[in-house]
Amino acid sequence: MRVVFGEDENGNIIDLAIDGFAPMELSRQPSIESSFFVNTLPSISLLLFLTVWVGWMYRRKEFKTMSSGERTAVKISMGMSGLNITFAILLSVGLSSYWETLGSDVPTSFYLTMILPNIAVLLTIGMVWCAVKCWQNGYWRLGRRIHFTFVTLAAVYISWFFYYWNMLGIQIP
Repeated sequence: MRVVFGEDENGNIIDLAIDGFAPMELSRQPSIESSFFVNTLPSISLLLFLTVWVGWMYRRKEFKTMSSGERTAVKISMGMSGLNITFAILLSVGLSSYWETLGSDVPTSFYLTMILPNIAVLLTIGMVWCAVKCWQNGYWRLGRRIHFTFVTLAAVYISWFFYYWNMLGIQIP
């Protein structure tokens, strides 16, 4: 086996590859791939998505008294957050279950799981529209509008995250 280092134009080591072990090719990453963007922001986003469901359980009796625009916004946010939470759970379970075989074969369950981010992105577009309507029409009180806006921003970030890491589109084996 060989260990190979790659240099940039200034002679700085930026790549590491181990011959015969393709999954172990390493490169220095730009700041957009730092732990803040890869770990912290997705974790904060998932926590915000959980607050959507906790808030709905806490206020489910108020749901029937809301206007149709408010109910639509709540339904879309619950759908988007539910899909993202489900995706995170299924991805974690899939990675832990199939870790040894992922280098040679991708299970069908992964391809089916990859449908969820696509639907979540479509619902995110709806959330952006609902967030604008929320502020225009003065839905809820100020704190709930701010919370809805933060959830919408988290959904937009997660959508970008899915795009950046090539998790969108039809994944054909």
